[in-house]
Amino acid sequence: TEDTSSLVLEAGMVQRSELTKFEGVVSRDVQASGIGRSVLSNQLRMYLTRKISPMIDVVVRAKFLRNKVLEGSDPSTDRRYYSLVTGLSWQWRPEWAFGAEYYYQRQKFDAVTETAESNALFLSATYTWPRQVASR
Repeated sequence: TEDTSSLVLEAGMVQRSELTKFEGVVSRDVQASGIGRSVLSNQLRMYLTRKISPMIDVVVRAKFLRNKVLEGSDPSTDRRYYSLVTGLSWQWRPEWAFGAEYYYQRQKFDAVTETAESNALFLSATYTWPRQVASR
């Protein structure tokens, strides 16, 4: 016999201070899949930003996911997924900002021995046009 009952929940927290903001979410839910089975999904998501100077911020985001079908197993659904993003942003002038982010992702299906991993580095430069006010 199969037991398809499961707890469905989502709990989150936010902590803010003058220099730091932390958000965390833990969730567990059951969703219908495209193959006619129910999928149990467990997630942990975290987001941290920290101001290390008036012009520099550090960001860390992490996500952990576990999917599993409730009725037996499915090689295309049963998996573990991890992602980590770390970044730095620099507000050089009021109109100019520069950033760098490193992305790491890993996915492992239960039925496959290989693991898929990716690494990426993103660099950005942002220019915001100064506001111009025209009075009449």
